[in-house]
Amino acid sequence: MQRPRYDDAAIDRLIWQVIRDSQCPDDFRAYLDHRPENAAHLDEALDRLVELDDADAA
Repeated sequence: MQRPRYDDAAIDRLIWQVIRDSQCPDDFRAYLDHRPENAAHLDEALDRLVELDDADAA
């Protein structure tokens, strides 16, 4: 039995669409921890996480 194949780029786009405007740093932590292969938004997620963490610290 063959395992189903998934389009990691499509999954990455879908996840990013859901979290990109989030105000929850944990959304970006989860993305960075569990990113699909060849994730396209790593830099953006890290920047957003830093921004949100800085806002929480202020």
